[in-house]
Amino acid sequence: VLALRSDLRAVLLGICGLALGLAVYAYLPLRAAADPPINWGDPDTLQRFWWVVSGTPYRQFLFSLPADRVPLRLLSWTQTLAHQFLWVGLAAVILGAVALWRKGRPLFWATGATAMLCSAYAIGYNTTDSHLYLIPAIICLSWWFGIGLAWLTSELANTTPVAARAVAALSILLPLGAGIYRFPSMDLSSDRSAAQFADTILSQAPAESIVVSQTDSHTFALWYYHYALGSRPDITLVDPALLGYTWYSQQISNQLAPASTSGSLLIGGTDELIEAAEMLGRELCWVEEAGMRCEE
Repeated sequence: VLALRSDLRAVLLGICGLALGLAVYAYLPLRAAADPPINWGDPDTLQRFWWVVSGTPYRQFLFSLPADRVPLRLLSWTQTLAHQFLWVGLAAVILGAVALWRKGRPLFWATGATAMLCSAYAIGYNTTDSHLYLIPAIICLSWWFGIGLAWLTSELANTTPVAARAVAALSILLPLGAGIYRFPSMDLSSDRSAAQFADTILSQAPAESIVVSQTDSHTFALWYYHYALGSRPDITLVDPALLGYTWYSQQISNQLAPASTSGSLLIGGTDELIEAAEMLGRELCWVEEAGMRCEE
């Protein structure tokens, strides 16, 4: 009976933990109901809510990497491992795997399967930033790294204490040294490129113009300055890559035309956007790497 109660308590705690983790998704329909300026997917219905949380628009990238690019991705993953752990650290990762195989096989399978599945997902994901999906794999291998050094230190302590202390020192100095060495390249506190870009574009945009941004890096910087900081509220920002989605085209249509006439205006693509700009008498400006090109 006591064992059954303990198991039941563990199940209930697990369910509560899962529910708390999923509760963050409840924020989506609540925020969508407030009609924010960037209402991704407009998840105020069950269908659109599922579209957002299931990552529907990104499924096309899943395992769609051309076969001839897979070897390059594998090489890049190997270089990433060497960069993260150094070759000495990779030896400790292997030792950790061996130690787990001998004394903690369930943990070995759990972390190993996670690392392999995340690696396969990242390698097959056909985007330029797919390497970000390798982070869980690196975390699992970092666990192996620590276990490997701990196991080696324990084994050496009984035979050669000096070597054991050297390994213990290495387990501290290796990540510390790597962190100090790489910190300058990771420190972006002085990187003002996004701010300078947004300031330049928004200062150049004519009054009441429609500004078209065609790359994510440009769009996100302009969204932040325009919507979050309230810069240039007179202009309308448009990402043409999103116009194919009904929720976005409706948002842009509502922003361009007053509520009384928005029903007759629906921006479903670039051609409709050009026609709307002509009808409303607003300049259409295209964001480019060198600046902005406007046409009346």
